[in-house]
Amino acid sequence: MNKLTQTVRIDTPPPEFRNLRNLTIPKLIPPLVNLVIIVAIVLFVFSLLIGGIKLIVSGGNKDNTSTAWRQIVNALIGIVIVFCTWAIISIVEQFFGVKITTLQFPRVII
Repeated sequence: MNKLTQTVRIDTPPPEFRNLRNLTIPKLIPPLVNLVIIVAIVLFVFSLLIGGIKLIVSGGNKDNTSTAWRQIVNALIGIVIVFCTWAIISIVEQFFGVKITTLQFPRVII
């Protein structure tokens, strides 16, 4: 019966999960910001392409043409908002020395 039992240690993770001990929330924020920007760019491209295809296929119908133009304008406004937000974060980081995306605040020496 001893050969069927197995010793499992829960204090040490398997080798492929050992790097997860060093994983913290501040280390996750920059990749998440980059992921959001990449997803926004992909959605922008698809929305712009679909709006352009709708505009081409509209056949001069005013309702379909206005819907297509609205989709194109909304895609452009969305990508401008994403990049303005990224630029504002970068400017705040440069001027104030606060790393928003990495949560590294400057030390105050008293």
